[in-house]
Amino acid sequence: ESAGDMAELATKAMLVGDTTADVANKFLIGVNAAWGMNGAMSELSKVVDETDLVNNRYATTLEKLADGMPIVASSAANMNMSFEETLALLATINSKTQETGRKTATAVRSFLIAISGQVGEFVDDTGETYEVTTENIEALTDALKLYGNEAVQSAIQTGQIINPMEALNSLAQAYKDGLIDDISLQEMLIKVAGKMRYNQLVTIVKDLASESSTYREIRSLQR
Repeated sequence: ESAGDMAELATKAMLVGDTTADVANKFLIGVNAAWGMNGAMSELSKVVDETDLVNNRYATTLEKLADGMPIVASSAANMNMSFEETLALLATINSKTQETGRKTATAVRSFLIAISGQVGEFVDDTGETYEVTTENIEALTDALKLYGNEAVQSAIQTGQIINPMEALNSLAQAYKDGLIDDISLQEMLIKVAGKMRYNQLVTIVKDLASESSTYREIRSLQR
């Protein structure tokens, strides 16, 4: 597809989402690269429409979602998450915390990196540096061994990639069943993500434990 088509789509995103051309372009380029859409306008147009749908229905904005998505897109795709799952995850956290899109995306990315077992310093597209340590990974592994369902435990034992949403749902089920209380959940996720990023993970776990989950509602709209 031509650069002109991409620019036209970025302009559409900019207009419907009240965001800047730069943010809209980075959003589309990031999604296109992460999920291998090869510049297909039909796919990218669907991306804009789905993001606008969430923007119109929930207490987040297209600008926040577009600003955060490039930070987390490649990590999410590498963990076999779909664009739709990633969008619903960011939108749920954004709508409930009112944090910036970048802060939400950085928290989610650090969680995904911990699941993947990578240790080191990482830089987001704004130049912010954050660290994922062995202690972070061990804390997550310990939590999933205690509260993960059979599929998550099997992934740990075989060394396969753990499905991030399955991991979060496992923690949510344990919280819902009363196996984890508020203080324990907070302490656990501080060890996993650090004091600067744990709140976003607490938010999504509690949402997934709720009967009126925003994440599940968004996913039902996408199907």
